[in-house]
This record gives sequence, C-alpha cells and structure tokens, in this order.
Amino acid sequence: MNKESVVIFADKAFHGFYESLSIKGEIIGMYSFEQAGSHLQELDADLFLIDCGINHVQGLLLLKRTKRSHADVPVLFLAAGGSEELAVKAFRAGARDYLPKPVDILELRSIIKSLLKLKRSSREKRSPFMRKSLKEPTPFPFTISTDIPPNILKAISYIEENFSEKVNLPALARVASLSLHHFCRKFKKFTGMTPMKFVTLLRINRAKVLLAEEDMNITEVSEHVGFSDSSVFCARFKKLTGLTPRAFKKSTHKEKITR
Repeated sequence: MNKESVVIFADKAFHGFYESLSIKGEIIGMYSFEQAGSHLQELDADLFLIDCGINHVQGLLLLKRTKRSHADVPVLFLAAGGSEELAVKAFRAGARDYLPKPVDILELRSIIKSLLKLKRSSREKRSPFMRKSLKEPTPFPFTISTDIPPNILKAISYIEENFSEKVNLPALARVASLSLHHFCRKFKKFTGMTPMKFVTLLRINRAKVLLAEEDMNITEVSEHVGFSDSSVFCARFKKLTGLTPRAFKKSTHKEKITR
C-alpha cells in the first residue's frame, strides 16, 4: 500500500468535510472506523487524524490502538461535545493535539501542515501543546465553520493554496462545480463576503506576516502575496488595516526593539 501523508479515521458522514481538506503535495487517505480494524496495521503515514464525533469511547480505543501500532506517528484527535476530562484522556492515550468540534477548516489545515513539518524535521518533542509554539503558516482574520457546503470549502481551499498567484472568479466557480452567478451568491451566503474580498483578506493578512517577520521591501511583499501593482497593494492594505505597509512594518519592528 502506498504511503499516505495523512490518514483520517472518521464516520462516513464526515468524509464530505474532509474531502475539502486538500493540501498541496500531500496524499490524504480517509477510512471509516470499521475500516480501521482491518487496515490499521498496514497503513503508513506521517500523521493520523481521528475524528470520533460524539463516540468518545470508540475514539479513545482507536487512539490507543493507533499508538500501539504506530508509536512514532503523531495523532490529532477531534471530538464533538467533549470536555477537559476527555482532552486529558486523549493526551494520556498519546494524542499529539486535541481539537473540540466544530473546527475551523483553515485552522485545521494549518495545524496539520505544522504537525507534518514537525514530524519530518526529526526534532519532534513530546508536548501536547506544541502547536502553540509553532509558527502558523498564516493566521486567518475570519472563521470558516464546518456547516459550509463541501463545494464551497473546496473553493476556499483552492484560494488558500493559490492566493499568491492570479485567482479569478471563473476558475473558482469551476472548482466549486457551479455557474459563476450561483457560486458568487452561495460563497457570500456562507462566508459573508465576496470571493475576491476573501482573496484580498488572505493576501493582506499574509502581507502583515511578511512585513513583520521578513526582511523584504514593500514591492517584494506586494508581489509575493499576489499583487502585480504595488500602489494597489498599498491602497488595499491601508483600507483594511488603517496603516500603510511602511507604517505597519515600522510599528512591528519598533515593538520588537522595545520587548
């Protein structure tokens, strides 16, 4: 059996949600809890994700079995209607991290990317709260909930993977398998904003990270996040943050000096 980057064990009712969790360059395999019994031993992955829903006992049992057969592979444990007691049990059973449901799809993707990077870096250390000390790829200034239809989630995933390149509405509509009109209407209904405003927010948010942490000039940052015209970038940045990119960069560097 070919190696899968991430193996997800979840009830089939949740598979539609996870089908939207595409990560560029990674192979994601999905299995039901019933399939886990016959496939667990032969599976080879860099990360296991267990979504037990409200079946906490079943989820903890699978977590223990997974750690027995794949002791060196991190496990991300998700549960609905959980509690602090359940989180403690999950960590004691070997979970690398615990997430209560519903979960933000973009946060989940960021956590998975971080755990994969950590696993592959050969510097993995035992700490259930490791995620807090990891550098998130891009903090998102909005929440994407699990009640969004899978086709819209696919479009969001596409945007998140490609926002630094040219993104257009017809391409997004094709990803969502909708006409342009229906895609724009449905996207705004579930996210509260137009698709292109969503793209702009991601670009500006990524620009804030680069301005604060990287030694890049304004033009380089503008091009890196997908703006071909730096004057347009500066105008959009100021409109959304209240500061010009230069003023923002100066303020963040001043904060670092005073710490």
